[in-house]
Amino acid sequence: MKKIIFIGTCLALVMPLYTTTAAAEAKLGYISASELLEKSPQAESASTRMEQEFTPRRNKMQADLKELKQLEDKLAKDGATLTEAERSKMERDIVVRKRDISREQDSYREDLTMRRNEELAKLQQIVREIIQSIGKEENYDLIFFDGVAYASPKTDLTEKAMQRLREKAKDTSAPAASAKPKK
Repeated sequence: MKKIIFIGTCLALVMPLYTTTAAAEAKLGYISASELLEKSPQAESASTRMEQEFTPRRNKMQADLKELKQLEDKLAKDGATLTEAERSKMERDIVVRKRDISREQDSYREDLTMRRNEELAKLQQIVREIIQSIGKEENYDLIFFDGVAYASPKTDLTEKAMQRLREKAKDTSAPAASAKPKK
């Protein structure tokens, strides 16, 4: 429903361009935001940073789950030979561990979602700035940002925006490389 309203609003904005005498001069373009947000160097860099940040926690949770499974297997195997107090203690330990692991998994998912959203917001801001600069520099009257059913190749500015993102990524990584001590 939101897409229909969005497309309708865009059409309402674009239609007057075609009804005026300046319609032949209207310059329109289209950019695939999803492609930029998935394939740009900044997106790949963000993905790598998040992987490095969250891999240790994920590995610890997997190890905890493995330990829990071993404890459950031990209870199933040796439960009949344990005293009632030992079995009860082991069962309580399993319940506590399950609860702790469940809390840790929930916390992990929340933290991962929050970081993903932070990285996405940063990238969206960069993409927005790139699109605006292309529009201003090349005198576009309107640039559509996804939500388009069809865009001819001559109006598709996605590759141009991707190239600027690549250049921006090189510009931001160059100072870091020059800051390294020389051997």
